[in-house]
Amino acid sequence: MDGKELFPTSEGTPQGGVISPLLANIALHGMEYQIKELAKDFDMREKSGRKVSLPNRRKSVTLIRYADDFVIIHESLTVVQRCQEVISEWLKDMGLELNKSKTRLIHTLQEHEGHKPGFDFLGFNIRQFKAGKYTSGKDSQKRILGFSTIITPSKESQKEHYTKITEVIDKHKAKPQAALIKNLNSIIRGWCNYFSIGCPTKVFYRMDYLLYWKLRRWAIELTPQQRRTLD
Repeated sequence: MDGKELFPTSEGTPQGGVISPLLANIALHGMEYQIKELAKDFDMREKSGRKVSLPNRRKSVTLIRYADDFVIIHESLTVVQRCQEVISEWLKDMGLELNKSKTRLIHTLQEHEGHKPGFDFLGFNIRQFKAGKYTSGKDSQKRILGFSTIITPSKESQKEHYTKITEVIDKHKAKPQAALIKNLNSIIRGWCNYFSIGCPTKVFYRMDYLLYWKLRRWAIELTPQQRRTLD
């Protein structure tokens, strides 16, 4: 058998399979390099009019990728659009393309083309808000930016978490309290640990409030015999 012979297949790996993220990382390896190389052509100027140095131009653009999900961040819309064009061409060489329904140009501080400020990524919502000098973020040179970046669990993540909690509580209506607590603790602890970065306090309070009322209803609906086991 010729070692160079290829055998085409009609099936790929199952979506969501454990091997999918690894294959995505292998296929998309080098994407970050393409973006950093593109920085050579960025027309970025300092206030004095002098062109920004190449190292700083490369630092100005950020590509964050997890498997086949990624975001490109830059202060210039023109740069982001150019990055999108380059990535589209780069993917085309591998027979891939961007998902048009998931690809958007978003401003993190103000509305853009009908889209609200901010974006969701890996379960988080990243958005910026105008802020005074005492609460504003600062750049690498300690200059006040005039806004602060707020990272919270996305609304979709909150909805999925609460749905999972309610399903567990509903399945434990006829089971001991200890079993319910054990199952809830692992879910709540894992979710809170994952979303502990950023500013999740208000969301945590809200989820705690919803959980309290769900558990209260669970306790009210217990039979007299089940109530005696809790005493």
